[in-house]
Amino acid sequence: MKCLTSDEEERDEDKKKKTFEDFLAELQEFMQNMVGSLDPEELQEKFKDFGFTGNFPGFGSGDAPNPFIMGFSVGIGPDGKPIFNRIEKPGQVVEQDPGSFVREPLVDIMDQGDELLVIVEVPGVEKEEINLKCTKKELRVRAGKKFQKNIPFPTDVIPKQSKAKLKNGILEVRVPKAVD
Repeated sequence: MKCLTSDEEERDEDKKKKTFEDFLAELQEFMQNMVGSLDPEELQEKFKDFGFTGNFPGFGSGDAPNPFIMGFSVGIGPDGKPIFNRIEKPGQVVEQDPGSFVREPLVDIMDQGDELLVIVEVPGVEKEEINLKCTKKELRVRAGKKFQKNIPFPTDVIPKQSKAKLKNGILEVRVPKAVD
């Protein structure tokens, strides 16, 4: 058994404690190494599986039509346990009119017991620009000329009792679940 001096104990403690920024930096480095080790042709095929077409910078010739984001979100469920959700086809570019493009916003749906909480990222959009239509099966979000998405609910809801608020580009919509 080794006895540590107080300086050694402090250094050992510092090694165990990491800031969130340290975690993100390590995650970014890991992801860059992982993507860098992939076969470019296989990666191009994976992008196509997600519905993206064309060539992407660093993975072939030509330019990407627009930047995009892929990933997952982490939330806390009603039971206090973490919930991991894969972000499906985020940021997909949708052509409305020639020369006019909107994006699918990043969305997270959390089950809060008797209601659903839908979080939609709409940076740069003012409250007056947001148009919501809620049915018992889905929420349609139109945010200015930048974002649009139809968001299916995992269960039926009571649309007339929905409430929405926008703060710092984050739209929160709370919708009570329908009682079966």
